[in-house]
Amino acid sequence: MKKLKKLKKLILLLMVITSFVQPLTIYAASKTPAQKLDEQLEQAKKVELVQKFFRLSTSYDIKIDGKVVGTLTGDFWHPFGDSLKIESSDGTVIYSEQQSRRMLSLSIARGGVFYNQAGEFDGALRENVWALFWHQYQFLDKSGTVIAASRRNPWQLFSTGYQVKDTQGVKLYRATTERWHLTKQIKIERLGDDDKVSMKQMLIVTAIEEAIAESKAKDK
Repeated sequence: MKKLKKLKKLILLLMVITSFVQPLTIYAASKTPAQKLDEQLEQAKKVELVQKFFRLSTSYDIKIDGKVVGTLTGDFWHPFGDSLKIESSDGTVIYSEQQSRRMLSLSIARGGVFYNQAGEFDGALRENVWALFWHQYQFLDKSGTVIAASRRNPWQLFSTGYQVKDTQGVKLYRATTERWHLTKQIKIERLGDDDKVSMKQMLIVTAIEEAIAESKAKDK
């Protein structure tokens, strides 16, 4: 009799667990590739960009834990300004950036606007031409307030380092470009839980920085 009671309790417990797990499983299965990629990027602590072979324009595989989860491509020859986009496996653009202005000053000052998957304004990017020695981009929120800035270290010999800090000097991201591989690889690490700057924005800014570095190298 005791064994029968224990068996009934076990069956009841399994039924309760199943009632919770099944809806979660159905919900996970119903997510689109775009939704999955967006969640993966914003939950990831480390993301890697691996440059693709034989591409005329900027093109990277986006990897998390060694697996390709999406792509990042850039068009730097567009007549209406540079554009970059992050795409899921089914070709859906989940995030993008469009150049908004370019003017000549001490260097080329580039500005851009971020858009989410729905095509809605999601902040902006502005190059700080007065940043001496350290190339810098400023991140602006939807209200136009500067919330963070990226800095590129020009003194590294065999790799390029990037850091993003908020206005209080707290480090949000660190990226390192490794050039000794067969193709360029960029390792991006989230340093905290602050979501002022999204991983998607960090990927795009890093790709822009690398495109500028490549262009300057060709001009030498």
